[in-house]
Amino acid sequence: MLKEALKLFDPRSSKKNTLFDALVVATAKKLGTTVIFSTDDWYSKLGFTLAVDLFKDDRDFA
Repeated sequence: MLKEALKLFDPRSSKKNTLFDALVVATAKKLGTTVIFSTDDWYSKLGFTLAVDLFKDDRDFA
């Protein structure tokens, strides 16, 4: 898992994304998860759906 995370993690490209974020992505990929509970756009850029985006349509009715 750590090897996969290290492939994603580049400390020079962003101060915001951490090795832990990369571990979340590596774990999600291994488990076949497509949704991540976060507000960090980095996950979206990697092809994941953010949990908050699942409820965007519901906000229109609130």
